[in-house]
Amino acid sequence: MKKHFFLILIPLIGLITSCQKKILMTEQNINTDTSTNVKTVILSGRILNNITLRQQDSNFISGLVYIVNGATITIEAGVTVYCKTGSNICGLIITRGAKIIAEGTSTNPIVFTPDLPQAAKKAGKWAGLIICGTAPINSSFTANGKTINGLFQVEGGVDNAFGDGLAGSGDIAFPTVNPEDNSGVLRYVRIEYAGYAFQPDKEINALTFAAVGSATTVDHVEVAFSNDDAFEFFGGTVNASYLIAYKTLDDDFDVDNGYSGRLQFGIALRDSNLADVSKSEAIEADNNSGGTNALPKTTAVFSNFTLIGARATLSNIGNKLFLAAVHLRRNTQVSIVNSIILGWPVGIFLDASSGTPVDIAYKNDNLILQNLILAGNSVNVSYKPSTSAPTGFTTDSFYNKFKLSQNNNIGLKNITDSKIPNPFGIGANFNSAPNNSLIINASQISFGNPSSLDYTQNARFSNPLLSNFTNKIGFCGAIGLNGIDSYWFLQPWIKWNY
Repeated sequence: MKKHFFLILIPLIGLITSCQKKILMTEQNINTDTSTNVKTVILSGRILNNITLRQQDSNFISGLVYIVNGATITIEAGVTVYCKTGSNICGLIITRGAKIIAEGTSTNPIVFTPDLPQAAKKAGKWAGLIICGTAPINSSFTANGKTINGLFQVEGGVDNAFGDGLAGSGDIAFPTVNPEDNSGVLRYVRIEYAGYAFQPDKEINALTFAAVGSATTVDHVEVAFSNDDAFEFFGGTVNASYLIAYKTLDDDFDVDNGYSGRLQFGIALRDSNLADVSKSEAIEADNNSGGTNALPKTTAVFSNFTLIGARATLSNIGNKLFLAAVHLRRNTQVSIVNSIILGWPVGIFLDASSGTPVDIAYKNDNLILQNLILAGNSVNVSYKPSTSAPTGFTTDSFYNKFKLSQNNNIGLKNITDSKIPNPFGIGANFNSAPNNSLIINASQISFGNPSSLDYTQNARFSNPLLSNFTNKIGFCGAIGLNGIDSYWFLQPWIKWNY
């Protein structure tokens, strides 16, 4: 066994036993142990050197842990990272230039969870995972009297004197923007009971991507019981697929500040009792907080999502703080295609009330809403005009364009009319796979063509905005009819039954 060199020795007194070692990882030391002995590894402070969390060890993070100095944290498949609870909020921050390699497998996922018995776990018991890169972002940050465009201070109080909570570029540390920034790999990862309210509207989300670039790999990630947003994308170009947001409090997928990635195959499943005072949605999209024309624009595209709300039937109300499945506002140019929206108070809310009116982007086809199945929503589409810069657009304008035949959207009265027989199953009974053999009564169709319910061919990728998608499958929603497409959401890396 190799030796460990410590600048601070006092904390190690009494931690060594005959069969197990407890190793404190801080800014002052590096783990160079290559033995096969089981260890208890506690990460704290700033980690300056590469480190590997091994499956056979007990791995903890304590307080806010920063991977810095271009270091890489590698987490082996099957590792559970326990987040210490207590007076100090716990979270893991991958700073600019550093990487996380968290590559689990379908049968051996990597799990981030509080260090509590299952019965004591609840949303907000730890902060979350934050990844910072140097890709484009349309924000600015002022320090020492100087404003730097393209630099972003991650919300939630995680920044410090070292600038470990900054993302983007333009400062001395990272002067050059890099759209292809590589922050590592997240694959077959589950994040449980995270999300921390530092201040109102300045929360730490369960999983935050801040100016993360397109060379980063993100797929097969579940966020369960987040106390704020599940997935948050501040700027950046990273793409992601096979994402699950389960029983989130606030928004399932939040994109803003110039995020331009492509997201494909996602499921949001809500608890009808859990919603946030800020109003809860499956997808919330802004260009920025002021709705300005700052560049780059937020131009993300969501394809093949299934967004399941709080209302199993039209008579169900659920928490009154649910707003809409999709909330497009503040000059965003985010597009939603090839997706299914079930059981929400409002299906799609085009909100022009703040900043540059978002309906301008919709009228000019810079924001597209196509190949969508909406079923069992109290209202399928809604519009709120700008009072400061009215465009003449109305709810009827929105509805009339939305139901044009070339947009291939369909509205259905009841959730069962979508040919998805059990989207509100609890725990292991959850199943949002379509049954293409079901026959739908034409009287249940509010608008649209019945052929839109043929899951062998109801997706389309012909719009130029979709040219960057490589997996141009034939079905709408997250789940298909055959092969892995029909059961990926039931694989062992996912947990529905808590």
